[in-house]
Amino acid sequence: MAKDIQQDTVEGELDIRDTDVVFQCEHCGKSLAIDRQGIGMSIVCPDCGQDVVVPEVSEYSAEEIENAEGLELTPDQRIEYLSNALQASHEDIRRLSGHLTEVSKRRQVLETLRTHHIHRMERVAEEMMAMQSAIDRVLAVLQDSADEDEQPE
Repeated sequence: MAKDIQQDTVEGELDIRDTDVVFQCEHCGKSLAIDRQGIGMSIVCPDCGQDVVVPEVSEYSAEEIENAEGLELTPDQRIEYLSNALQASHEDIRRLSGHLTEVSKRRQVLETLRTHHIHRMERVAEEMMAMQSAIDRVLAVLQDSADEDEQPE
């Protein structure tokens, strides 16, 4: 079973072994860790409940992949390195494209709600102006009555 990294802490230390694969849920972005024996297996994310395939790990760290210039690699290692970097980039693009689609849909819903709320608030403002006008007329009638009551006959 995958470990929930944020919940599985002991005195600020993560309970992750060298044999663990650390990755993110492709659906919700939750950080997960599982033993390398789980590579390729489908697990259920503890946060969103979606099935997630445990990815293969690169021989190189993320830092090394981002900083290729500092590595001294043989041609075969460089090809493997670039292949891994390309695969990681494709996974990032796929994940970010999914997020973009989700955010775009959410934005459309929020824009629709915003438009409805603006129209509703405009109607409320119109009703409040009508109420204020009615209150002003009532105050004028009361003032006229008070003025009439003060005049000696």
